[in-house]
Amino acid sequence: MVIRSHCPGCLLVDGFRYPARFATLVLTVCVALFPLVSTAADQAAPAEAVVPSEGQPVPKFGAPDLDRNVFTVARMLSELAADNGCAALVFFTTVCEPCRREILQLKSESARLSSAGVRVVLVAAGEDRPKVRSFQDRIQVPFRTVTDVNMLISRLFGLTTPQMTVTVPRTFVFGADGVVKAVIAEPGTDVVNDIISACRGSSSARPPASLPPSSLPAVPAPPPSSPPVPVNPTVPATHSGN
Repeated sequence: MVIRSHCPGCLLVDGFRYPARFATLVLTVCVALFPLVSTAADQAAPAEAVVPSEGQPVPKFGAPDLDRNVFTVARMLSELAADNGCAALVFFTTVCEPCRREILQLKSESARLSSAGVRVVLVAAGEDRPKVRSFQDRIQVPFRTVTDVNMLISRLFGLTTPQMTVTVPRTFVFGADGVVKAVIAEPGTDVVNDIISACRGSSSARPPASLPPSSLPAVPAPPPSSPPVPVNPTVPATHSGN
């Protein structure tokens, strides 16, 4: 679309003359929507995705947080590189009691995590913004929280099952190089020590396979008809079982 001025108080848009106020409104809306459109290619999961494990690249995605700001792994990696830090992506649901205990543990030792250079980002799987906001306000969560309403990020990280449930809690620790340092999957462990140990290169976290499936909380995943989110073309499209 090409916009050219042709007379005072009006604009010519592709051969049609419009009042300047109308054209200004159109431009304002386009500018407002640009951040969402520009990050769409970075926003979540292909139908078949690599299940990240220790030593593999963390999947790249982008998604809105509770304040409607866009979080991206790519931006997080650049921030980690600037201060030689480490990140922990913590997948949870508001109805998962082990998740709640884990988040409270992270909250109680947030100063220790910060001093160790660890940035914690929570990923709310399969629940809408109002419900997650209420949960966050109720327990005073101090961490940035990303919403995964359609469960596409969870699928990207291999946390959804054929029975349409999601496996939580699950924490992925990675550094500035974008490589997964540890996957923490066992509720009741000292998750803070596990995260800090992984960041220092001496992870004591047990692999996900050691956790009995019956002890994993699960919530129903959204129906397959949920609107898809565009795939980041840099994410590998091979799949390894959970």
